Amino acid sequence: GLVPAARCALLGVTLGMAVGVGSATTAMRALQRELQGGLSVALIGRMAAARAAHQATLIRNGSVLITGGCTGQHCGRVLGSVELFDTATDSFRSAAPMGTPRASHIAALLPDGRVLVAGGWDGHHAVASAEIYDPTTDRWSPAGRMTVARASPIAVPLADGRVLVTGGGDGRLGRLASAEVFDPVTARFSSVGRARSNHYLATRLADGRVLLTGGQDAHGEILR
Repeated sequence: GLVPAARCALLGVTLGMAVGVGSATTAMRALQRELQGGLSVALIGRMAAARAAHQATLIRNGSVLITGGCTGQHCGRVLGSVELFDTATDSFRSAAPMGTPRASHIAALLPDGRVLVAGGWDGHHAVASAEIYDPTTDRWSPAGRMTVARASPIAVPLADGRVLVTGGGDGRLGRLASAEVFDPVTARFSSVGRARSNHYLATRLADGRVLLTGGQDAHGEILR
């Protein structure tokens, strides 16, 4: 499970993901024992805030944007704070905070290098609002609202620059078997019909389509 921990690890792996954040020391030691073939794990410092249920997005300048999440006992305090991890110096620095504290949100890199953040949980309700971070100015700007508030949705950047947002929950134990698309040109979301909830995986295919696997339908039935 997710553990609020400010420890971070840089994985010396040539394939797959290069940066992992929010990992606990015990998890790092266990992973280090399992790695073979010259792979290594190293603890590289601490984030400014312990956080779980956050997002980490690799941006064009090589830094990693770390947004929101929750901290404290039972993850009871939702964060609006933001940090940047500098891969050249293996260090963290604070960035401009989001306009809305949120955990279990989505973060997606847009074609122009900005980062879309949307949805999530503010500690009391699922969130519909969205905002965009510009790394060249270290500023956030509003980006409209999703058609429905979603906590823990999935986001997939599409080939045409738009972002598909699917599934999630409404914050009242209700599952959302629907999807919508964000257009960065108009800064608007539009519904694209039914999908599935709790699928956790969405993959953009080479022909531009998006594959959703497993999950549940609106009635809670587990799907093949």
